[in-house]
Amino acid sequence: MSDWKPSYEDVHLLKKDLIARQLRKELSLLFSGTTTVAALTDADAHVRFPLLAPLFTRMLLQFPPLKSADEGPAGAWKIFGAFIGKFSSVDSGGTALHLAKRDLLANKLLDGLAAMLGKAVRTNTEIEQPPTHPTTTHSHGSPSSAAVHTFDQIAVTEARVAAKKGFWRSSESVQFVITSSLNGRVRTTQRDYAAFKALHKELIRRKNLSVPPLPMESTSASSLSATQAALATYLQHLGATPTATLRDFLNQSEPLEHASGLETDDGSEKRAEEIEIAMNTFRDELLAPGGLEHIFKTLGEAQEVAELPQHYQKAVEWWKICMAATLYRTFVTDDRAAEHQRRLKSFHQKAPYRSWAALLKGTNAVMIVKAIGSLLLAKPFGSKCLLQSILTSTIDEEIVATSKEIDYVLQLLGGDPARLRRANEIVNGGPPGGYTAERARDLPFEVLGGTGYPEDDPERMAAEKLLGLLWQYRRMNQLRCLVAEDIVVDLARTLLSVSYKPLAEAYKATDPGSFVRDGAKLLEDLIKLVEVEQAKARTSPEEEKAAGAPLQPFLVLLARHEQRIYKHVHNTISTNPTKVEALTDIANWADDVAKFFNGVGPTIDLVAVVQHESAHIDMAGLQADIEKLKTRKRDREAKRWARIVDRVRGFVRSTALDDELDEPAHANTLRMQGVWESAPSLEPSQDPNSLGVPRSMHRSKGSIASFESLGSNADAPSSSGAGNGTGANADIASIDATADDAYTSDTLPDMEAQIRALFLNDVENDSGSGDPDPYIPTWTVEQPSPAAGGSAASETQQQQQEEQPPLPPRTADRDAAAAAAAAAQPRQPVWNDPAQCTVTPLLLDPWIAALQPWLEDISSTELKR
Repeated sequence: MSDWKPSYEDVHLLKKDLIARQLRKELSLLFSGTTTVAALTDADAHVRFPLLAPLFTRMLLQFPPLKSADEGPAGAWKIFGAFIGKFSSVDSGGTALHLAKRDLLANKLLDGLAAMLGKAVRTNTEIEQPPTHPTTTHSHGSPSSAAVHTFDQIAVTEARVAAKKGFWRSSESVQFVITSSLNGRVRTTQRDYAAFKALHKELIRRKNLSVPPLPMESTSASSLSATQAALATYLQHLGATPTATLRDFLNQSEPLEHASGLETDDGSEKRAEEIEIAMNTFRDELLAPGGLEHIFKTLGEAQEVAELPQHYQKAVEWWKICMAATLYRTFVTDDRAAEHQRRLKSFHQKAPYRSWAALLKGTNAVMIVKAIGSLLLAKPFGSKCLLQSILTSTIDEEIVATSKEIDYVLQLLGGDPARLRRANEIVNGGPPGGYTAERARDLPFEVLGGTGYPEDDPERMAAEKLLGLLWQYRRMNQLRCLVAEDIVVDLARTLLSVSYKPLAEAYKATDPGSFVRDGAKLLEDLIKLVEVEQAKARTSPEEEKAAGAPLQPFLVLLARHEQRIYKHVHNTISTNPTKVEALTDIANWADDVAKFFNGVGPTIDLVAVVQHESAHIDMAGLQADIEKLKTRKRDREAKRWARIVDRVRGFVRSTALDDELDEPAHANTLRMQGVWESAPSLEPSQDPNSLGVPRSMHRSKGSIASFESLGSNADAPSSSGAGNGTGANADIASIDATADDAYTSDTLPDMEAQIRALFLNDVENDSGSGDPDPYIPTWTVEQPSPAAGGSAASETQQQQQEEQPPLPPRTADRDAAAAAAAAAQPRQPVWNDPAQCTVTPLLLDPWIAALQPWLEDISSTELKR
């Protein structure tokens, strides 16, 4: 028996690795069945899942809202499990990017669960050797105090009579023009007397805030100047304490000091360090016994963010940064950013905000929501419910959008049908869930069918993008089939039943009409900002770099609306607790969970376990495994720290998962924004004939920058140059210059034949019958003819279009059968060991045996209520 004397970190990392290995085994077994998490409710679950079953019974099964489910908590989890079992059969793709993201998500899930259980399971070594917290290498001291804002001047400079158009009749109101100077920054805004009343009503609720009486309104011309002066005096008195509400009223809610992309590394790292310390403090406070109740109390007492403790303010700052990153990705860097912006603008223009606000204020909106939910889930005569129809329509729009993108990418590959055939064979003929077991395969190489394609080659990127889009097309059809299942209705009904009480209490505790109005203001501000930022994104890289940090405008947007958002959170939490019983129940449940994850049950002697097995394992190899775990931990911490610093500086990668991917090549993918920047949105009324598809680039191969310039005339040569075919983007320029005329020209063949040609192929369908599936597109689009001003299509492409048969009648049964056949194939999840340890797996069984007293203790302990 070897004498093993590990450090605290050695024992802690080994314990977490052993817990993660057991979880990996149990989760693999759990998700290999059709009932998935519902299996944890079985009588023999503690035998098959020694770790997951007691944790599930102690915590998840006791989640308070589940008591409102029609069949109780166990019935709700059975429905959840059945849905997850069907959803897990949906193909997640097999490209290198798909595999990397799937591994990343799996490892993040395991690391999170293992970290939580590592807190609950205590070892003798960890108790005897408390952890030390050395100063981090990027420490810059304690968080700095908030900046002090003082108003230099507040004046009501003018009073204007403005006409106000109502639904039945028009009226007049007095608009007061207010000019304010905050630390030297001058802003002007207009407010009517109703806005003054709303401001006064909000401020008189504040404790320890001196609020003078609000001057009376006077509409007569003789006394209007006196009212103007009285309101100026009123605002000047309030300006002595510049609250966030007052600054929002005076249009001074923007931060005075903006974090610049040109900020020095020291300044960025200092802010990042402050945020990291604050988030750790907030997390420890949340996980402490009574933590959630304490947080609710703190949020209920603070009237605005500036009154919160310093670490709360830093946590809010980090959440704003994350939200800004999400908005930036969705509306600027996403492939469909232009389409997202068009849909948001269309919704905002059509949304009847005033009607919604009046309806929510004057009626019992909770009962309306419940009635609407019942209407959506009703299935008259056994047909699909309205919710299923809505989801199916949404998925169909996604299928059409994906088809347009596939058409675009295939044209970049020359419109070669052989390449599309090979790509379809890979996607529809491979194992379900992707090529997890065949990582050595080079799928883009197989699509291209040749050699000499390096990692950054445009054609190789286009081939990998084509595979990803075909997998997405397949996945959407599988989801369409899943939506038709009854389990979707059961799941929606269960979610409605468990969320009805919390929603009802939240509705009673806040002002839903005000929420609608504030949401409308936020969307209006967002739309204006997105239009500006999308224009910036189309600039050259040098201009984009000079523009500064891309997240900063979105941070300023959120800062302007920060107080309005916080007001609704504060109003909900500060309500009498007897009216929000759901929050109280959840706080009690969270308190018990916090106690559990602070360490429960008997301690485990992990050192004794290792020493007992030392004769059967390589101790030097075990120490090497622990060093691998240490290296992985430090790499993850460094990556997380770099991500925080980058976001603080105002920079972010294209997606949240891309921030954490190891391979730089994963970020070097084809951008698809050219499809949507000039194309109309996918509204039902839009003409599907307007597909602005570029010609192939192969005549003069360009770089990835050429891909991003597709669909834009900014860098196009003159019309004469385009006609002569000179320049790298000559073909593209000629098509862009004549696209509108070409699609309306009488020289083109029948447009219906062109649209039909988009949806023909000669590959096997998903059911494996060998018959061509006409609804897996070949995406061959006829280009404008010379008579229409465009370049002539090649003879091969013309011949392909002439030989394409007419589109057969579309049947829902055929689509459903193909999707069901693909979804019904067995799926074998593979969980990979990220640290590649060789000795620690041998300690798993002895560790589980030593853990039995702890498992028995937590299984027999009832929750305290």
